[in-house]
Amino acid sequence: MTLPIILAFDLSSNHHEEEFWHRTIIQKTQSAEDIHQAITYMKNNNIFNITKKIASDYIKKAKDNLTIFAESEEKTLLENLLNFVINRSH
Repeated sequence: MTLPIILAFDLSSNHHEEEFWHRTIIQKTQSAEDIHQAITYMKNNNIFNITKKIASDYIKKAKDNLTIFAESEEKTLLENLLNFVINRSH
C-alpha cells in the first residue's frame, strides 16, 4: 500500500469516503470506475500535496545525511537521484 492510499484511507472526510476505501482497499472489491473516484477523493482531501510534503521532508533529511561524505561521483549521483524523485511530474 502506498502513502497516498494510506493517507486517503486515514483522512476520509465523510462516511461515504470511508465506505469507498474500505470496499476498495480492505475488501478488495474494485471496479474500473473506482480509480476516478479515488483520484477525486485524494484531490478533495489534498492527499497529493500532503504526500509531496512528507516526501520532501525525507529528501531533505537524506540530503543532510549526505553532507558527511566527501564529494564524489557516487555522492553526486545520490543527490541527483533525490532531486529527480521530488521534481518528477509522475
